[in-house]
Amino acid sequence: MMTTTITFIGIFLLMLTVLSAITSGHRAKYEIDFGDGGNRKMMRALRAQGNFIEYVPMLLIGMGASEYAGAPGWLLWTGGWVLVVARLSHAGSLLGVGGTPGRLFGTGLTWLLLTVFGVYLIGRSTGLIA
Repeated sequence: MMTTTITFIGIFLLMLTVLSAITSGHRAKYEIDFGDGGNRKMMRALRAQGNFIEYVPMLLIGMGASEYAGAPGWLLWTGGWVLVVARLSHAGSLLGVGGTPGRLFGTGLTWLLLTVFGVYLIGRSTGLIA
């Protein structure tokens, strides 16, 4: 069983639930049925949720494939917690906590993890990483 990846899938499902609740709350509060209604807070909530959906699933696939391929535990646990920090930083900045530096920090960490897991998987599949 891929317990590390499964643990982080659980964490990210809960994070997505929170982001979805925030987005739904804004829809109710600002009476917006579809789109962002030109409301900046709604736009930012949608982007926090949307950006999460754009990156987290692919990174979890990369993490799961890495775990399946025999990645060391330190890589998986470090990568998972770095992704938690990255996504909290990014979403928090869009929702009004931390501003642009938090968003850039979260983006940078996310891209770093895309690269790390991508390089690891290519290395394992080609035999360059034992």
